[in-house]
Formats: sequence, C-alpha cells, structure tokens
Amino acid sequence: MNRNNGNYLLSGGELWTQKLYIGVDNGSRGLFRQTSGITTAREDVYVGVEPGSTGTFLMEGGVFWALRSLFVGEQGRGHVVQRGGALVVFDELSVGHGSSGVGTFRMDGGNLWSESTKVGDHGEGSFEHWGGTHETGSLTVGSAAPGSYLLRGTGELRAGSEYIGYVATGTFTQRGGANRVTDLYVGGPELLPFLAPGKGTYSLRQGTLSARDVTVGWDGEGEFSQRGGEASLSGTLHLGRNPGSNGAYTLRGGTLETESVVVGNAGTGSFDHRDGTNNLRSSLILGLSGEGSYTLSSPGTLSAQDEIIGFGGQGNFIHRSGTNDVGDSLFLGKDPGGRGVYRLSSGTLTAHHERIGENGSGYFIQTGGENRVTGSLGLACGDSSSGEYRLNGGSLVSASLKVGANGIFTQRGGIFRTGPLTNFGEVNLRAGTVEVSGDIANKRSGRLNIFHDVTFPGNTTNEGTIKTTGATVTWGGTFTNHGAYISDPSRQTFNNLVVGESGYLVGYSQDLFTILGDLEIHSTQNQLWNTDRAILKFMTAYQSDELNPGLHNFWIPGEDWGPVSGAGNFRWGTLIVEGVTVNLLDGNPQNQGSALYVGKIQGLQIDQENLTILNIYGAAGFNLYYQPSLNPELQGLTYRLSGQAGGWLLPIGLQGPTGPGGNLTDSQVSLAVAQTPVPASILLLGSGLLGLGLLGRRRLRR
Repeated sequence: MNRNNGNYLLSGGELWTQKLYIGVDNGSRGLFRQTSGITTAREDVYVGVEPGSTGTFLMEGGVFWALRSLFVGEQGRGHVVQRGGALVVFDELSVGHGSSGVGTFRMDGGNLWSESTKVGDHGEGSFEHWGGTHETGSLTVGSAAPGSYLLRGTGELRAGSEYIGYVATGTFTQRGGANRVTDLYVGGPELLPFLAPGKGTYSLRQGTLSARDVTVGWDGEGEFSQRGGEASLSGTLHLGRNPGSNGAYTLRGGTLETESVVVGNAGTGSFDHRDGTNNLRSSLILGLSGEGSYTLSSPGTLSAQDEIIGFGGQGNFIHRSGTNDVGDSLFLGKDPGGRGVYRLSSGTLTAHHERIGENGSGYFIQTGGENRVTGSLGLACGDSSSGEYRLNGGSLVSASLKVGANGIFTQRGGIFRTGPLTNFGEVNLRAGTVEVSGDIANKRSGRLNIFHDVTFPGNTTNEGTIKTTGATVTWGGTFTNHGAYISDPSRQTFNNLVVGESGYLVGYSQDLFTILGDLEIHSTQNQLWNTDRAILKFMTAYQSDELNPGLHNFWIPGEDWGPVSGAGNFRWGTLIVEGVTVNLLDGNPQNQGSALYVGKIQGLQIDQENLTILNIYGAAGFNLYYQPSLNPELQGLTYRLSGQAGGWLLPIGLQGPTGPGGNLTDSQVSLAVAQTPVPASILLLGSGLLGLGLLGRRRLRR
C-alpha cells in the first residue's frame, strides 16, 4: 500500500502496525477496508500522503485503534468512510492536514472517538455526518484552512468544545441529528496580532443543538442562521464577544431556548428574529459594553425575564411586528454611558416595568403596535440619566407613569392610557387619545404642556408649570396649584380649584376658566398673576348645598386698592355668574381689606330698588370693583352685596383713596350711594331673580 495502487481488506483477525500509510506516492491509490477484526496502529495513520496521491479508508466493522493521530489528506487526497465499527483516535483526527492536502470524512454509522478533531487543519477538509456517534474532546472546523461539517440524518456529535472558523473559514451545517457540546464558538480568536481571526458560519435547519454557552463572533466574524430545529442552551448566547468582533444570529424558524442572550458584549452583535420562538429564562442584553441590535418581525415570538437595551454600551431594538413578552423589567440605558433605543412600529410588547433611562440614556419611539406596561413606566429614573418616550401611533397602556427631571414624554398620536402620572420633567400632549385614570402630580421641575382636548378625572397637584394651548381641558377632581398655570388660549373647566400662596394663573382674552365647584385662591404672586383679560365663569352644574343649590365659595386674594383699575391685583377680564350664587371669602388674611377687580360682569341678579346684588355674597370689607364702560347696564352705580354685613359692588373711578391699603370706608361708600339717583323701576338683570334669603351656612370646601 506504500507504492502505486494497493488494497488491503481486514475481515477478521487482528492487525498490528507501527505506522499505516494509505495512498503514498504521486499518482498512487491506496485502499484500506475493514469489515471486522481489530487493527492497532501504534503511531500515526496517514491517508493520502504525498501530493498527487489518493488514499481511501473504509471502516465498516470491527475496531480500529489509532494510538496517536489520524491524518486524512496529509499532502494528497484522503478519504475516510465509516459505515460501522468503532474508530478510536487517541490524539488528533485531522481532515485536510497538510497545506496541499485535501481530506474528506463521511460517517454513516458506527462510533468515532478522538481527543480532538480538526476539519480544515492546514489543508481543505470536509466532514459529512449522516449516522453514528462522533465523540471528541474538541472539534475545530476551519482551523487554518477552509473546513466544513455537515450533520444530518441520525448522526450524533458530542464535543467538549467546538470552534467553527478558528483562523480560517469554517462552516457547520446541521440538517438533522443531534449536536451536544459544552461550549460552541463561531468565529475564532485573535491568536497573534498579525494573524487575523477566522470567520465561522453555523446553519441549523433541523435537529437539535444542546450547549452550555454559544459565542458567535469571538474575536472574528461569526454568523448563526436558524431556520428550524431546536437550539437549547443552559448558559448564555454571546454575539460579538470581544472588541473588534462581529456576531450575527438570524432566527427564521424553530426554537431557541437559553438562559440569557448578550448581543454586543464588547464587540458588535445583531439578532434578526423573523420567525420562530426565542425563549430566555433570564435576560436579553443589547450592548453590554459594545454595540448590539435586535430586530423582531412577525410571526416571531420573544420572551425574557428582563431585557436591557444599552447596558453600558449601545443597544437598539427594532420591533416591526411579532410579540415581545418581558416578564419583569425592560431597561433602556441601564448604566452610566449606556444608550438604549426601542422602536415599536407594529406587534405587541408586554412588560411589568419599563424604565427608559435607568442610569444612562433611553429612547422609546412608538409609531404603531401595542405597548402594555402592567406595572410602572419610568423615564429618566436616575439622577443623571435621561429618558424620552415619543408616542406617534399605536397604543400605550401603563399602570402608572413617572417622568424624571431629565425625562420627556411626547404624544403626537395614538392612544395613551395610564393610572397615576407623576412628572418631574416634561410631558407634551399634542394629539391622540389620553386617558389618565389616576391622580396627576406635576412637580416643581415639571412641565405639562397640553395642545388638544382632554379630560382628567382624578385630582391634580401642580408645583411646576402647566400650559394649555388651543385646547379644551377638564379637570374632574380637585386641582391644587402651587406653581404656574398658563392658558394660551384655551378653555379649561375645574371641579374645584385651589391656588396656594406660590401658585398663579395666566390667561388672555380668549382664555376661559370655568369653575363647577369652589375657587379657593390664597396666592401672593400678584406680580406673576395675569388674568386681566381672561374669563372666569361659575357654572350651574354644581349642586352640593341643598339649602343653596348652585352656591360657589370664592376665596379672593386681592387687596383693596380702592376704585382703581386693579391691574397687578389678581384682576379678571370677565366674571360670569349666570344662574349661580357666589360667596366671597377672604383668601389672604394679611390684607387690610380684600377686593376683587373685574372688567365685565355677566349674570348679575339685582334688586334695583334697594341697589343690592342678590347672587353675590360678601362680608363687610369685601368689595367687588367693575369697569363701568364695559357694564353700561349697571349705569356706573354702587350696589350692596348680599349678606348680613355685605360688601359693595363699586365702579372703578369712584372718588376715594386709590393706593394699596387705602380701601374706601363703609361711610365713604354709603355717601356715594346716597348721592346716586335711584331709578323709578326695578331692573332685573341676569337670567332671573331668585328669592334668596340670608346665607344659611357656609358650605364646606371640597
């Protein structure tokens, strides 16, 4: 068998040899066939030794012991076909060993064991595994030359580690069978600075892959394509593990089960999920310290306990369709330096908590689909983090929303439903449907901007700035304002409005403030308050006092400056009291006298004979000033407000003291009334005269 052409058949007995060469010289062909018996080679076995030679080893039965190594394609062409029996290689099985060698190995049955296996060692190598069991300590495909491994049929591969594309190009194609490995690497290491890492490709079409950890893109470039079958990992799938590496996983069918997936450990990783199921028992991480992206399309299904997009690196999740189910928390921008982006255009995302900008930077852009947050949605959760949510379409439903100081929530379309809303940052409601079922807390640094019609049924506390622009807004609960409320221009309706000492309102000629219940103003911010041209209207809908239906308590904060314009003193452009009764109370006990200044008054009920306003009550020292030119029906007269010791309704311009604290005395007002001619008839103004008695009791503030 060492010269020219030769055949050797072992069908029984036992063969002992120091070395075995099959196909030696250029142009020679050698064949070794074993159907039974035992062969023992104490040293190396060579199949296809010299360039131009061809060696063939047929293993069909019996036992073959290679006590050292088996080289298939040393410098020539070597072929091994195993159909049965047991082939045991104590050291290395090399398919395509020499630089000019070409080796092939086809396994249809039997058992093969080796300490290590290299396919494409220094020459080209290929391994076709159709049946039988191949067990090896380590498998390297594309060690220093191109190599390929095909697993299909009923074949079973067992390895401690597998390297696909170590330094050269390696390809592993699985169309069936079972591959059981501890650690799988696709795309090799950088061994030396001048030696580029290899490129590896693993294609899973059918069969099962079982592993502890899988690394795609170790130092080099790796690709894993799954169109079917089942990949089951007890540990972690890494894509793009080390700096400079690139790892890609494409899932188009089948099932991937793993503890966790890290896309972009320190290199660049991508996961393209178009079909099939990716089930993670723990975490999905995009951009641990590198760059990672995940694209989910229908009918793909992804589930994980936690998903971290941009842990300390750059993470990008593109959700085009399909289902993403997060058992606990979704993080965008987890650690300082981390940046995470989630783009939802279709499909369904479900999570218990979503934290957009945990300690890094997070951005959520939704143009369609459904985002369901069963727990809390938080933006800019850390002290130095930033988070932004843009809702342009689709639906967002959360149990609660909290926007941090560096957070921005902007809705331009779609449906937004949430429970309580707490805002330290910026919330912009520009278009779409808004349903806030819980209370609203707009904190000192918070900015809430409303640009369209919306109703908030719960209570609202404002310590920052709320601005309504071109909107009709209804505040169903009690609105407590300790900050700025700006209308420009809008129509707003309050159930009960309470303005604290630090709070103020701003409105202009087209701005309407409607009060269904009580208006309680204790503000001291007269320099910031500006409602000189705004409209204040009390509605008839509120019926809390059985003895006095339609009664509204109005705590006024202004100081009595006398019959001056009242600018800078909590003045209103128009006061509407059509069909209601208003009870004036002291909103600022520090004033020497309290007064309300208005331009125009609509809906007064007047006893003209006694010059008394029937539907406004005011205690002694509570005066209401109006602009005569805007109220010609009042004829510039002075009227007594209802109540046992009521104040006065006075025209601006009445002679008397005109400075702060220089309010008209009761005797001065009485003198002005005595000098006023009384009309011959009683003129009833407003919607109708109600026969009101004395104020039965002061209704409790709601």
